[in-house]
Amino acid sequence: MSPSTQPIDLAQFKAVAETYGSDINRWPSEVQVSARLLASRPGGASILQAEADFDAVLDQWTMPLPSPPFRQQIAATAANSVRRSWGTTRYWWAAIGLAAALSGAVTGTAGTAMFVMPQHVAGDTIFGDFDDEGDN
Repeated sequence: MSPSTQPIDLAQFKAVAETYGSDINRWPSEVQVSARLLASRPGGASILQAEADFDAVLDQWTMPLPSPPFRQQIAATAANSVRRSWGTTRYWWAAIGLAAALSGAVTGTAGTAMFVMPQHVAGDTIFGDFDDEGDN
């Protein structure tokens, strides 16, 4: 099954080349066939050559290492950040534990009220049974 092709003009070719670089194999598969056709023409070839030169410049660029004092400052800041976040996390866990305990207490009270009380509502009290006639 061949990928679908999308015709592109020179402006779109340039935009895709600037986005994906000079290697057409890295471009979206929908435009690769049209891109190869445009790359064989002088306008497309010059665009690809400019992008290849730019890719070479980017490939040579390296990130300079940070200075030792800067690395020490980053390490110290990170250590303080971890300590501060642990303190905040500790309070969140305490709040979650308190919420769980209160939730359990409310659930237990509601469950007791729903399942225990209906058996004793008929007139049973702590003082004994009371009937409707008033004699005990």
